[in-house]
Amino acid sequence: MRRRRREYGDAQLEKLGNILQAALKRRNVSLNVKDDRIWGAWKKAVGPLIDAQTAVDRFERQTLFVKVSGPAWMQQLQFMKSEVKARVNEILGRDLVKDIYFSVGYIAGTGAAAKETYTPPTNLSLSEREKRQIDKCLSVVSDGELGEILRRAMTRNFIRRKMDEQKKAR
Repeated sequence: MRRRRREYGDAQLEKLGNILQAALKRRNVSLNVKDDRIWGAWKKAVGPLIDAQTAVDRFERQTLFVKVSGPAWMQQLQFMKSEVKARVNEILGRDLVKDIYFSVGYIAGTGAAAKETYTPPTNLSLSEREKRQIDKCLSVVSDGELGEILRRAMTRNFIRRKMDEQKKAR
């Protein structure tokens, strides 16, 4: 043993497991079952429309790192962060994700699913007055993608208010 160490000097030996893990990570292969469950939970939590505009990059130190297709999506997801985090943890069945970090990056296949229209997740719907109010506010927005994001956010806001009113009435 001493002879080998003298031949190679003071070079640090690296564990084979660390080398394999780094090589697999470069090829986007996950050996961590927990990570795979989180990626599946992300897809279920956000649905096909948002999933098409995002890609889970990695999960480390209880933080989920997610790439998004553009700044408008990143801003929208920042507003929805606490809801999405709660939904992911609910699907996982425990409080595993403590934070979500969004960054703009390349997302393969963006565009096709983004044209789907948003439907509220509840049986509540907007009144004609609320629809006109949203249309009036969005009439000054020229960017179609941003307009659709704002429409969904405003719709959710109206529905959330209705849900809160129903809870108070009980």
